[in-house]
Parts: sequence; structure tokens; C-alpha cells
Amino acid sequence: MHNIMLIGAGQLGSRHLQGMLLSHHELNIVVVDPFSDSLVVAEERASQVSPAHPQTRISYVTAIPNLNVDICIIATAAHIRAQVTEELLTKCQVRHIIFEKVLFQKEPEYQAVVNLLDNNDTQGWVNCPRRLYPTYRQIKSMLASSDAALQMKVSGSSWGMACNSIHFIDLFSYLVEVPEYNICLSNLDEKILSSKRAGFYEVTGELKMLAGEHELIIKCGQDDSVAIKVEIKSGNQSFIIDETAGVWFVSLSEGEHEEKEHMPTYQSQLTGQNIDELLEHNKSSLTTFHDSVRIHIPFIRSLQAHMSNSMGIVLNSCPIT
Repeated sequence: MHNIMLIGAGQLGSRHLQGMLLSHHELNIVVVDPFSDSLVVAEERASQVSPAHPQTRISYVTAIPNLNVDICIIATAAHIRAQVTEELLTKCQVRHIIFEKVLFQKEPEYQAVVNLLDNNDTQGWVNCPRRLYPTYRQIKSMLASSDAALQMKVSGSSWGMACNSIHFIDLFSYLVEVPEYNICLSNLDEKILSSKRAGFYEVTGELKMLAGEHELIIKCGQDDSVAIKVEIKSGNQSFIIDETAGVWFVSLSEGEHEEKEHMPTYQSQLTGQNIDELLEHNKSSLTTFHDSVRIHIPFIRSLQAHMSNSMGIVLNSCPIT
């Protein structure tokens, strides 16, 4: 039996729990959340899933227990995630941690957690799952024969630019196989928006990033309707993915496209696969923690500076989650 821990049983955490139950291995799942109401919701959602392994069991606790852990998923909000990681590694021996994103709000926390993982011989991974979606894996395969620079553009509205851009930066990094990039244009709107979650904020506008000769543009408008479109071009290949409509197009020749179905993979479908891959191969198709740190820091630094300027105060953290 493998010990699996989930810290944070909120909306996303409870979906991770549902996914854990689809693992083919016998699991001892420990769900940790200081709020008993969250544990009740998680238990209710777990009851909606039939475990793939009949001997898998779940316990619900309000504090991190002392335990040797094979895999821990930390699905808390970003502002407490570094503190939770430190407490976890003080109490437990952990082989693998899957972190939710954005990772942390304060830049010094990134190196601090790198040191924690290294000192405890713990492997870290970050849950940016678009690189696992069939659409984007197929596109990466089709791009493998191209040596041309890649241009990627994300556009739309009301998709949560502050909290979700990191997903698209990670996807860009996956496609070009380069974790380092520079933000060469920041044209974010001056008005900072309150997030749906109290104490966190959102932004709109445009960012442009360069990784060598490759380019990423991210734009989010202020319309109330949610829309996300991803355009990818490299040489004579081009792809348009309308994530909102659930379709994507491959260019065949000038003016002609082949339409395909775009199926996002939900967290409740992914977590069991992630656990099985780690247990069986000791590695994950998710982004390594060290690469994700390099992906996060320029973005966090840029947003923190923009929010400080717009709010007229000096922020010591980036209030997004």
C-alpha cells in the first residue's frame, strides 16, 4: 500500500481526490485541511467515485500527521503554500510533491523551497496539465519536424490572466523546450480587478515574451464572457485552438483547415494517471519543480511590479493564486 497525502481539500483539492481514486494501485489516502467543512465536501465528492483498487482507503484529518509519504499534492492557496511545504517536510519523509500553481506569492520563497526539496531528497512537480492534453501533445508531435521559430498567441477575455497565464507560459515552454524567457512588453491595463477569491487580484491587458527566437503573446480583454483562443505557428504549420468552443484547426494548405475536437482533460481524470506514473516510473510528465521556478519568477516579478505601480503601494508579494 502506498501513502498518498492531499493538503487542501477545497474545490480543486476535492477534484484531485476524485482522481486519486482512479489510480490502479492500493492507496492509503490522507486528506488534510484545517476546515472541517472542506473535509465534508471532499468526502462527499469522493463518495461519487468508485475506487479502481478495492483496498484503497481514505482518512480525513485537520493537521499534517507524521508519515512516510510516497506522493503529496499541495492544493492550498499560493500565499500559504511555502509555509505548508516546510511544515510537511519537517513532519514527513516525502518522495514526490505535486504543487498547484501559481506556486508562491513571494520571490524568496521559490529558492527557499528549492533548498527544502533538495535537502530532503524530495522530487517536486508542478500541475500545469495542458502539456498532458491530447491536443497539445499532438501539436508538439507535429512540430517536431520543424526547425523554425514558434509564435504562440493566447487571446480572449475573462479567463483569469493573473492566475492562469502560467498555464500558457508552461505550455509555450513545453512546445519550445526552453524554460527561460524574458518579458519584453508589459502593456497591462492600469485598473486592477478584485478576484473571485477575497484578498487576491486579477489583471487584463497584454504581455509579450521571448525565449530565444520564439515568441509568446498573452492578451486578456475585459468582456464579461469567457473566451480563450490559442494560435500556434511554426514555419508553414499553424494551429488554432478554440478552447471555449472545444475545437481546433490544423492548416492543410492556404485557406484550408482540418477541424478536430479539442477535449480538455479534467483534474479528476488526470490525478490518478499522475500518481500511477510516479509510482511505476519515479518520474512525471508534469513540469519539474526546478523548471517551473524558472517559468514562474519573471511572471511573478512583472505582475508584482505592475500591481505596485497601479495601487500606489510597494507590495512585498504578488497577490494572485
